[in-house]
Amino acid sequence: MDEDQACQGAIAQIYTLSRAVQHIQVPQGKDINDFYLIESLGIVTEWIQNIALKSLLLP
Repeated sequence: MDEDQACQGAIAQIYTLSRAVQHIQVPQGKDINDFYLIESLGIVTEWIQNIALKSLLLP
């Protein structure tokens, strides 16, 4: 999501659904679609898998 007021509102709404939700910022671009267009499906998939793995390993 873009880092604007609408984004912050959406984050707050999603967070009310589950405390397991984690807000992350893409390494490049303004949102996941920009990141995909800058990089590739493989890079985006690897990035998401790494984030998921790290969240599972946290105490």
